[in-house]
Amino acid sequence: MEKSPGHPVPAGPRRNGEPVSDSPGMAFPNPQRIGADHREWRGFLIFFGILILTIAISLAVKKDKSLYVFGYIMAIVYVAGGPRRRGEPWSEVGVRPARAFLDDLESVWYLVVLVVLVFQFLPVGVAHLFGYYHPLIHYINARVSQVPALIGLALILTLFETIVYQVFVQQRLSRFIGTPAAIVVASVLAGLAHAASAGTGSLNVAVTDVAGVALDFAVFGVIWARTRNLALTWLTHYATDIIGILALAFILR
Repeated sequence: MEKSPGHPVPAGPRRNGEPVSDSPGMAFPNPQRIGADHREWRGFLIFFGILILTIAISLAVKKDKSLYVFGYIMAIVYVAGGPRRRGEPWSEVGVRPARAFLDDLESVWYLVVLVVLVFQFLPVGVAHLFGYYHPLIHYINARVSQVPALIGLALILTLFETIVYQVFVQQRLSRFIGTPAAIVVASVLAGLAHAASAGTGSLNVAVTDVAGVALDFAVFGVIWARTRNLALTWLTHYATDIIGILALAFILR
């Protein structure tokens, strides 16, 4: 292949028409990729800012749940646009073959058992130990009204929350601050959003509730980080909510 004297081709190995280095970690930067990363980061920050703002306003207003639901919708819109607008594979948003479900479950089954059957009762155990069991139950029950309707509604709500906190917040932030820190941020935000829809109570009641929700979401975050399986993370979240709802309705009085 002849080379034009006015357009010399850089020496060295090339991949897909772009020069690369023989030394690990010394690849030539791709200006188009850098620009795409900057645009993606700016887009994420806009939607992330909307989510934080709506949660903050909902906490202040306390009774208006529509604001942080709007933030959820914006985050889901961002995630749904990934495979089409940003050319991401569907696996990037957790859509995996059905046959992968059991394999992924086998790798994290102990986390599923822990969050569904154990962590649900930690906050009320702490409250009982320190003498504010009934105020905590009253505080949490503000989120639980009609049990049959809530069991059906939870199937949709837990899917939304999984997309918002694991696929949107955790996964995107992990690229910039690392997975452990991203799990902490996503879990705290989830706890605060749940506090916005709870009742009124003392500081220790509110902190216990937020901490309990955040702990659950931290486990969901670990499951997501290890499997990248949306269905598994979602159904674990749903099972956790169902156990909590039934416990509040029939056991925790």
